[in-house]
Amino acid sequence: MLSSISLWNLCADHVNRKCRNFIPTSLTLASDVLWDGVGWLNPPYGNVKTMGAFMAKAVRSTKDYMGTAVVALVPTNTNAPWWHDWVLRADEIRFVRKKLSFVASNGKKGVPFTGHAIVVFREHPVSYQPGVTCMSGTGPRVSSWEQP
Repeated sequence: MLSSISLWNLCADHVNRKCRNFIPTSLTLASDVLWDGVGWLNPPYGNVKTMGAFMAKAVRSTKDYMGTAVVALVPTNTNAPWWHDWVLRADEIRFVRKKLSFVASNGKKGVPFTGHAIVVFREHPVSYQPGVTCMSGTGPRVSSWEQP
């Protein structure tokens, strides 16, 4: 039933949230905070270890909780370990064709030097096995997305 699905902004605050329901960035990775329903995730880009933790939690949440989906906007750091360990387990990877711009908490607009991808994790992610990067014969659906 559609009305029972909850929509969450998984890494936000009162100022930058995109949904009524949100989990503050400081609590997003806490082990007792469960991700269920449908979540929008735009994690902080600064720390490689943190990015891996966000992607790992997205994979684990969609595997462990029935009806969970996570849609994440991430930098296309395709040589980073977190990309190979976690993003390649997604159901879809959609590369954004144009550069995106962001507004920082201080109000300044900026354009990151990397490209971006929208990564979709659904209830049954591709071959979740810690330490295994990709199973042969399986993988995400990859496409290009033209930003309006």
